[in-house]
Amino acid sequence: MKTARENGRENGFDEPTYQVYCGNLADRVTGKFDVVVANIVADVIILFCKDVGAFLKDGGVFITSGIIDTREQDVLDAFEKYGFQVKARHTKNGWVCFECEVASCRS
Repeated sequence: MKTARENGRENGFDEPTYQVYCGNLADRVTGKFDVVVANIVADVIILFCKDVGAFLKDGGVFITSGIIDTREQDVLDAFEKYGFQVKARHTKNGWVCFECEVASCRS
């Protein structure tokens, strides 16, 4: 959590503008959010894709990072399966980050 708070400050955010949670979001959080970020390995992001849509407001953004480039397609397949559309893709030194939205045709 310390690192998440430091990253927030580095990017111009001060608490309580944002909230930091440690653990499984689906078990610890209620409500809907403008942005949900998962910076963790591909396997966890893939599992989380089935639940995260319930925590996003209309037009909300799901940002994922910590994805090694060799697992990119696996994550993209999960996005498609669970109704997310990639709006932006970023790479650096073999790592991938995605910005996603719930696809408008998802029910």
